[in-house]
Amino acid sequence: MSEFSQNFLASRSVSPARAAAVANLVADLEVSCVPRSLDCLDASTLRAFLDAKLAAGFHPNTVRKWLVMSRTLANWMYAQGVMSADTLLAIRAVRPPEGSSKRPQPWPYKRGEITDLRTLLDARWPRMTDDKARHYVLKWREDRTPYSRIRRHAIRLQLDAVIALALQLCLRRREIAALDVNCVSDLNAYVVVAGFNVPWTERARAVPFTESARKAIADWLEYRNLLGADHDRPWVALHAGPKVGQPMKAEALDALLRTYVGDGWSLKRLRDTGAVSWVNRGMGVEHLRQLLGHSAIEDTLPYAQLASGDVERRVQRIESRALLALAA
Repeated sequence: MSEFSQNFLASRSVSPARAAAVANLVADLEVSCVPRSLDCLDASTLRAFLDAKLAAGFHPNTVRKWLVMSRTLANWMYAQGVMSADTLLAIRAVRPPEGSSKRPQPWPYKRGEITDLRTLLDARWPRMTDDKARHYVLKWREDRTPYSRIRRHAIRLQLDAVIALALQLCLRRREIAALDVNCVSDLNAYVVVAGFNVPWTERARAVPFTESARKAIADWLEYRNLLGADHDRPWVALHAGPKVGQPMKAEALDALLRTYVGDGWSLKRLRDTGAVSWVNRGMGVEHLRQLLGHSAIEDTLPYAQLASGDVERRVQRIESRALLALAA
């Protein structure tokens, strides 16, 4: 990658996963330019690049994201004095691909798939009883039993906690990654959620615990302490060796489900599943917007549209509740 591209990446304050995505795009754009230099990037080159990605089978929404990232790159190039205003305006005028949308496109799991997930977790990462788990982790800390005896249990507890935050409280992956122990303590009434690397600011929001999510977090944090973690990050490395208990890297959390559960499982889809489930259980769209952390209710509507059941049944349910309230 050129020094020019490295300077652009160094200017971006983003998560490691986002930085990797930007780096890949910049490298691809460099290859598409003739000669291979971003100095030659213009609107026609960008259109050809995006059209090639569509022809290769990439989803229009994925290509739209690359367009947005390319516009950010163009803005930076203009600010650095290496792109003319006319070229910048032409790049800004490049239209998103047909069939794409800036609105979220939820992709929830089916109920049977969530059942399969629980079955898979029980088979691959079985839990020990609380007494047995505590007994062996203390023996491990005294070097009287191998780490392999407690590894599966530790992985399962951490998986359950992360899954609960995505599936029940509908946290984004980057929000889960940004949590510290105080933000997610089971002693709180809420999980304090903020953007990447900006905890405890006015941008933070409070997400109420469900009882089962609180239990999953409490079980994990207690065991995390028994593992000897002495930092403020809730998620820890659980591979065998001296790194057990050290803070988990962001890229490891990104791949957590793929690593320990398998392909096809993602925190994004678990969040989508939780959001649709809350609508099915009667949560209003405005409350769902607050739960999901959306700034505009238009971003929340696609989740409500995926809710199951027909209008007649919902009207009857609401009407029966209203009549019972009046009769009370």
